[in-house]
Amino acid sequence: MFWNKTTSSSSDEQPEPHSNHNQNEGLSSSTTEEGVTRSEGELKKKIDHEQLFQRVNSKISGNEPLSCMKSFDKLLGCYSVSSQIKSIYRFGDLDYDRCKISFNDFKFCLNTKYNFDNSDPENDQQSLRWNLRKSEKIFEGPNSQDVWDARPIEPLEPTLFK
Repeated sequence: MFWNKTTSSSSDEQPEPHSNHNQNEGLSSSTTEEGVTRSEGELKKKIDHEQLFQRVNSKISGNEPLSCMKSFDKLLGCYSVSSQIKSIYRFGDLDYDRCKISFNDFKFCLNTKYNFDNSDPENDQQSLRWNLRKSEKIFEGPNSQDVWDARPIEPLEPTLFK
């Protein structure tokens, strides 16, 4: 994915059309506050876009967006002996973080599964909450821009095209 989670502003960053960027250029404190507000707004827009993508993707694939059986199977698979041995072989210790994530998914599923009405499939609050949670998880984790720097693109020599 190609998003930038940093809150620092770069010289090539384009200001939003509805922001008052030109009025606040002289004041460093208001520019900083505006930058934080802008990055929070950008994050909110990206989460909304990802939530819409998750919603459409779950409709296309025909998968149930929230299945307690799948979450439970994933949790049991995480705590299985073979999974833990594989974790010890690969990383040198037990992989409790992945199991913790699976447990939280299963707990979330049980909490939402029995607290909603399934009468209107278009207004399925359970699916909306599940998709929002998945969308927020995507932007919480590390991305490739945290590790790698963008490589500059150099123009090709015109002799290569002949």
